[in-house]
Amino acid sequence: MSWVIVAVSMIAVSGAVTAYGQYAQGKATAKMYQYQQYLSQQQAAITRKYAEEQKKSLEETAVANITGVQGAAAEESKALFRQVAKIAGQQRATVGTLGIGGVTAADIAADTFDKSKMDEIAIRFNADMRSWEIKDRAKKGIWALGEETKFKAWSLESEAVGYGVAAKNARKAANINTAGTLLATAGSMAGMGALKVTS
Repeated sequence: MSWVIVAVSMIAVSGAVTAYGQYAQGKATAKMYQYQQYLSQQQAAITRKYAEEQKKSLEETAVANITGVQGAAAEESKALFRQVAKIAGQQRATVGTLGIGGVTAADIAADTFDKSKMDEIAIRFNADMRSWEIKDRAKKGIWALGEETKFKAWSLESEAVGYGVAAKNARKAANINTAGTLLATAGSMAGMGALKVTS
């Protein structure tokens, strides 16, 4: 009879240890998934923050480049104006020395002025076109970065949701396994008790 008590006690202890192990393992697995969920959420946030910094950098670089292009065009226009003024002065001196006057001298001056205006318009046009290209390239880069960031962040958030579900399922499985072990242990103990009564 005492062997039955010992056997029942061993079954009870074994069942309790197994049930606790299943419960502890389930909790540990759930915590691991929760940590993975946290990491995925943090990576999504970091991805967004990095993208914002990159967008800002692209915008600032574009503005700096456009400013440089426009500044260079302004300097080139000033240099052209100085050069045209010098040429116009030389032309007046030459025309005066040769004794040419009237319409011919005015035509020469007008022609020089018209050509310089065309050159100035070309300088401005080229600067504006380069500025537009820089702005357009930055705009496209920012758009592409935004789309890539949206996809990465969505992927990481979806991953985080999956880890959250896995954590919840691990806790449920631990509870079910623990309850199942306790019930099986109780059944074994009852069986041993029934054996004792019949003997």
